[in-house]
Amino acid sequence: MRVGIDASNLRAGGGITHLVEVLRACEPAGAGISRFVVWGGADTLARVPVAAWLSLQHEPELDRSLPHRLAWQRFSLHRRAEAACDLLFSPGGTYGGPFQPFVTMSRNLLPFQAAERRR
Repeated sequence: MRVGIDASNLRAGGGITHLVEVLRACEPAGAGISRFVVWGGADTLARVPVAAWLSLQHEPELDRSLPHRLAWQRFSLHRRAEAACDLLFSPGGTYGGPFQPFVTMSRNLLPFQAAERRR
C-alpha cells in the first residue's frame, strides 16, 4: 500500500511535530506500506526525516498564503493522490476533495470543552 500525506496546512508548531514524530516511529514494511508520499511547503518538508520509503514532494503553492493552499488542496491534491497513493492521510483535520479513501485527524480538542466554546 502507498500512503499519501497532505501536509498542506501544517506550517508550524504541533502539527509538524506530530507528523515528524509519527514518521520517525513508523515501521512501514511491518504494516504493509511500501511508500509514504508527503506533499508540503518547503519549510514543512525541511523538518521531515529522510527515509528510503519516504518521498517528499514540494508544492510551491503551499509556500504561499491560505487561499493558495486551500485552492491547491481542493483542485490539485486529488490528482496527485490518484497518481501516487492508495490512501490519503490528512493530519490537519480537513479534506474536501474527491479522492477516496482518505483519513483525517483532529488534534484540537478545545472545541469540545464548554469553557473554550464560550470563550
